[in-house]
Amino acid sequence: MMHPKLVSTSIAHRLLDGLFAALWACVIAMTAFAIYILSPFGARDRDAARERMSAEIKMESRDFCEKFGMPVGTDQHLQCVLELDKIRANQDQRTLSVDLP
Repeated sequence: MMHPKLVSTSIAHRLLDGLFAALWACVIAMTAFAIYILSPFGARDRDAARERMSAEIKMESRDFCEKFGMPVGTDQHLQCVLELDKIRANQDQRTLSVDLP
């Protein structure tokens, strides 16, 4: 029969070994993620996402202004788009000020 102290020690060693393995797995995953983010592939994906977002915002602005009777190519449409840009910039600023301490 095993001594109780030996049993608890072996359980503790197995638990610590598992935690150590999990810690190393996290370190490896975070390192891989950092390499991806800092690599040209990460930058390319971020640039592509920014371009998609910019195109979506442009379409939303066009559709919004046309919906309210300001066709593309008119001065009213241009003013509408500029005002929407101001609204979005103000909202971005508010969001940033809330996120920062």
